[in-house]
Amino acid sequence: MERIHQQIRDNFEKAFFDLLKQKVAEDPPDYDWLVRLYTEIRNKLCNLVKRDSTMWRDMQEKLDPDFFKQLITNKVFDGKSMYGLICYTFGLCMELGSPARDCETKVLRDEVISLAQTSEGTFANIFPLYIKNINQCIDFIYEDIHKILNPNKQVNTTTSSEN
Repeated sequence: MERIHQQIRDNFEKAFFDLLKQKVAEDPPDYDWLVRLYTEIRNKLCNLVKRDSTMWRDMQEKLDPDFFKQLITNKVFDGKSMYGLICYTFGLCMELGSPARDCETKVLRDEVISLAQTSEGTFANIFPLYIKNINQCIDFIYEDIHKILNPNKQVNTTTSSEN
């Protein structure tokens, strides 16, 4: 039964990311959906820290969905902006997550950065991989918290962006 659940999850995730790639590659892209995914990442990270803490305020400021929307709709979200987003959010995952996950987080971050450094490194290719990998890192944090709080229960992971 677990194998069937995993196959369903894998197929659902593949369909989601295939659709995301398609929507990002459209001209114009589905900006509203991209902003919603970006906002979900910010919210998932912010939910890990105390509201109105310095870190929470910093995340709210640096991951401003309205500013992100302005950048992408005006086509000024460049490689430097993407690199900054990647470094900042994966850095937060390393700061908020278990040190035991640092290697996995770095691998997922480096996969996105490596793609950005190739001829295939367009926003249409980078952003879907970024969404996939950053959600995986955030899921690691939530899984680990769940394991600590519920040591005898199994974790079922799905990212909210997939729903």
